[in-house]
Amino acid sequence: MTSPEIKSTHSHDTEPSSEAERTAFVKHQANLVRVLASLEERLEEVKNRAVGNLAIIKERFGDDPEREAKAMGSVRAATRGIAITKDRLEFSRPRRADDMAYRNEVLKNLGPGIREATPEGLPIRFHGAPIYAARDIIASGGISSSVDRLGIETSYDVADQISVTTPDSLEVSLDSYTDLYQDGYFIPAGCLFAVLPASHVDAEAGKTSMLMGNVDFKEHPEQLVGIMTTPENITRVKDWSESAGIDPNLVIEFSKFPESLQAQSQELLTRVGSLEW
Repeated sequence: MTSPEIKSTHSHDTEPSSEAERTAFVKHQANLVRVLASLEERLEEVKNRAVGNLAIIKERFGDDPEREAKAMGSVRAATRGIAITKDRLEFSRPRRADDMAYRNEVLKNLGPGIREATPEGLPIRFHGAPIYAARDIIASGGISSSVDRLGIETSYDVADQISVTTPDSLEVSLDSYTDLYQDGYFIPAGCLFAVLPASHVDAEAGKTSMLMGNVDFKEHPEQLVGIMTTPENITRVKDWSESAGIDPNLVIEFSKFPESLQAQSQELLTRVGSLEW
């Protein structure tokens, strides 16, 4: 069977193609700087409000960890917003025509390619992340719920559960979580993690609620099938993986994953058979 083609381009020219592009990039960075300043100012306001709320909780209820944690939720959320904006600035670079064309091909063809390549009975799942979040996931050695990591919900996940999609709903991960077109293409695309559920319960949950249990790549490397990204990111994501003790050979271009999935389909079906079913 032949998967829809995703054209792969490997130019590493990161210079903007015109004066207009250079101007657009400068404006993008300046806007992020303004957003960061506004978020930092808001954080101080949120902190002051939280201190007052904590004092009220202490006076009315004494030591109450649950109420105290809830009162600090806005501080955690504001702090996360600042961290994300700093990450966006860190990864910001001029747009590249070849990169933009590649991402559009991924959005168009990866879903059909994976659906065609997935063997019947393989409960493969997908988790998308922006490039800075993918770096943190790899460094941590696994995908875990934002509730577990940050104490706040950043998606539809809950404690001990991560949000995932199936081959049939893959476009949700691509459109909303992998940053293929967010930020006006001024930061590199993110990564799409292909994983296997650890149990029949997890497999069913992925189909019905788009959730499954946290995945620890180090304790359960058999659950990690691949880490997809763009040609621009391959070297850096392989380096991150190697540093984290994750097999860098699992890092693959989006365009090459359907063929790889098809080639290892029987091995993956066997692997699933060895999980807690």
